Amino acid sequence: MRKKLMRGALLAAAIVAIVSSCVSCQPVSVGPWGRTTDKEALVAQVAMRSAVQVRVTYSLDVSSIDPTKTHEMRFAFGSGTVVSDGKTSVVLTAWHACAPQRTAMYTVFGPELSVVAQTFAVITADGETLAASVRGGLPESDLCTLDVVGDAGVPARIASSPPPLGALVIYAGGPRGVWGLRMIPTFDGRYAGRSRFTVSGIERDGMLFTFPIAPGSSGSGVFYDGELVAIVVAGDEFEHLSYAIDVAAAAQLIGDRTTVEVSAPRDMVDVESPVWP
Repeated sequence: MRKKLMRGALLAAAIVAIVSSCVSCQPVSVGPWGRTTDKEALVAQVAMRSAVQVRVTYSLDVSSIDPTKTHEMRFAFGSGTVVSDGKTSVVLTAWHACAPQRTAMYTVFGPELSVVAQTFAVITADGETLAASVRGGLPESDLCTLDVVGDAGVPARIASSPPPLGALVIYAGGPRGVWGLRMIPTFDGRYAGRSRFTVSGIERDGMLFTFPIAPGSSGSGVFYDGELVAIVVAGDEFEHLSYAIDVAAAAQLIGDRTTVEVSAPRDMVDVESPVWP
């Protein structure tokens, strides 16, 4: 009997150790997210509860192709991570999702039409659509923050240091617009190290990870041990190589309201790639 009690105590201690070793495990291990003591599931839930889908709405001038109409709406989708909550939440995403656009494609085959208006919204993990506006941006780092009206989710804890080489990381986002009520794709991979990469003619210093991304993944938060370490901004031609910007580069964005002139025209910030790489 004594041995059984000891084994039971050891098992309970092991479960407590697993739960306590993951940041923010207690609030994500109950309720509609399900009860679990699986550390990997808990880390994934931390990422999922902080994730949002970013929706950009373009009002296009279609008078040149249809004289009976003046405007039509087109949409683009990306991902983001909540980094501050309250009456107004702050979401960290990729700058190329926020950058002002002068033109956008009417269809995937064209033509390219003038953008009359550009608005933002986020869809939360609980399926709520909230209005958003650009708070600030760092075009050189491809990072942007959005002010969101309302509670967009659980703020991510910002890591104070990068993950160790070879560490298993996870990101939650909406590749190709896949998103639903507590249905948020998550992907894992390894941290391969620092890397320089070029996107839209701009060379950047970032982090290389071995997980897949697709259009719509841009802006996703990368998590290690329950903490936000990077933001996805680009992919490689090789399917499972992806680039992200160290979250430390976003410190001034999260703290400051204006770090860039967000009304700058597209060519001033050298945004030449499609809406969502």
